[in-house]
Amino acid sequence: MLLTVLIILLLINILPALYFGKKYLNLKKNESGDKEFERLSDSMMSADKIIIPLSIIIVIILYFIQN
Repeated sequence: MLLTVLIILLLINILPALYFGKKYLNLKKNESGDKEFERLSDSMMSADKIIIPLSIIIVIILYFIQN
């Protein structure tokens, strides 16, 4: 059960990190301007507003299910 929770949390956090990392590297490779980096930063912050509460809610739900 604990391994399943760990895998779920890792997927929730790693997939967006990989996505935004790839976007960042593409912007860096294309020598994009500051506006594009600011947009990427804003979208990363928006994603964090969803990812962090979702992770906490999943941990709490699984804690109560386990007990």
